[in-house]
Amino acid sequence: MSKETISNLIIAAEIENVRTRPYLIKWFMIILAIKTILFTYFTFQFHTYAREKQIHSGIAIAMGDTRNYYVPAEEFTQHGNYNSACRMPGLLPFYVPVSFLFGQEAAYVGIIIFQFFLSVLSVLLLAIVAARIFPYRFVFEATALMYAFSTFVSIWDHTLMSDSFSTSFLIFSVYCLVKYSDKKANKLLILAGVWLAWAIFLRQISVILLPVFCVVLLLERKDGFVKYFVRCALISLPILLSVGAWTYRNYAREHQFIPFIKPVADCYETYTPQFLAVNQLLLAWGEDIQYWIPNTPANWFVSPKQQSQLFERGRSVETSVCKNDSLITLQHAYQIFRTTDDSLLKAKTGGYVLEKSKLYREVYVSEKAVDFFVMNRLKMFRAFVFPSRLDNMPGPAFDKMNVMQKIIKLGYFALLLIINFFAFLATVWFLFKRNWKAFFFALIPWSFVVILAIVLGFIEQRYLVPTYPFFLVLGIGFVIELLAKRFALFRA
Repeated sequence: MSKETISNLIIAAEIENVRTRPYLIKWFMIILAIKTILFTYFTFQFHTYAREKQIHSGIAIAMGDTRNYYVPAEEFTQHGNYNSACRMPGLLPFYVPVSFLFGQEAAYVGIIIFQFFLSVLSVLLLAIVAARIFPYRFVFEATALMYAFSTFVSIWDHTLMSDSFSTSFLIFSVYCLVKYSDKKANKLLILAGVWLAWAIFLRQISVILLPVFCVVLLLERKDGFVKYFVRCALISLPILLSVGAWTYRNYAREHQFIPFIKPVADCYETYTPQFLAVNQLLLAWGEDIQYWIPNTPANWFVSPKQQSQLFERGRSVETSVCKNDSLITLQHAYQIFRTTDDSLLKAKTGGYVLEKSKLYREVYVSEKAVDFFVMNRLKMFRAFVFPSRLDNMPGPAFDKMNVMQKIIKLGYFALLLIINFFAFLATVWFLFKRNWKAFFFALIPWSFVVILAIVLGFIEQRYLVPTYPFFLVLGIGFVIELLAKRFALFRA
């Protein structure tokens, strides 16, 4: 069999065809080898630099939100009741059987193993998706290699969180959706809905892909809108059934309509009305609300000491009722509210924080509408898609890293920016060229960006994780399409 024949088979990506299986198996093993090497390296990095209480059984890393996912899961294992409406139970199928048979620590290890192997499989399926969207030579191979070597998503394979599973399931769902365009088998639409439903139970923001999937299915509407609506219904069915059952359970137990999770203020004691009011003020200014990031306005507000100087860029948020002194006074009141044990003083300063935060926000929106509605949204978009730092990678502070650690971190930071840049160019290019198949595919990652960064202002880097694999496909497809126009080597 010639190399050209093999390449064409990969482009067709008929995974059931026996002639493609050896090639796909070979690539699965290549991906497994690459990711195993990287997994081993970063396991040692986590083990060296993570706090001791974060590490479970050597390879499982607990993060800030880990407890909120796994305490309800362990309670379900022990008592058969899932006593939380603050996290959906998407992890139970992985956690409960292992914990029931071997205990909690073994279940943590099992979670990491499950995450890793599903992540390996997701690389292969993403490469198949890329080859179907962009029918050029080397798209499959380039996607497989680039995504296998990337850590922006796979770093979460080490952690007891939801990001690794949810991203893998999104790729599985998109794979089924893209494969449907070739096979026209309704079971693939149902499977796409099943995987998307599971992703929703892990990260609720994934629900935004349901309408996006229906937009993608517009490409299949040539046989009439009745069949189009049937296809949308088939994808929606697993989500409606599972989320409906969860909503009914919550109403029966909590006597509230909770289709996904409770409001954060009902789940976390630290999310006081004052905390949320300050956050809304920061978001109106177009500022990052990650208060644990040093030298940010959010960090300035939660400083354990009363500030005497305004944060950088503070004067640009001043209005007729909010001056330099006003913000410093607000920070003082918020600091007292957070630290005092005097109930009367706490009530007084808490009321002041609520009143002034609301007033300053309303006046800012009124007096600086262009900044609020346009400039700050663009600022959040840039900070989310083109961040100024790379978070979540284990290791010491950058100035204490050795040369190899610096090369790895800077290399992956550069890779993130390059992929996102080419994904942006690709989206504009495909729209200009009216390549609707590629453009509709681009709606999948960009929907996350629009909702999270532009609408909500949430720009924590882990929220960008679900977009990365699809940005990578867009960037690779765009580059190889340009190369194919010039060089016959890349043409199918």
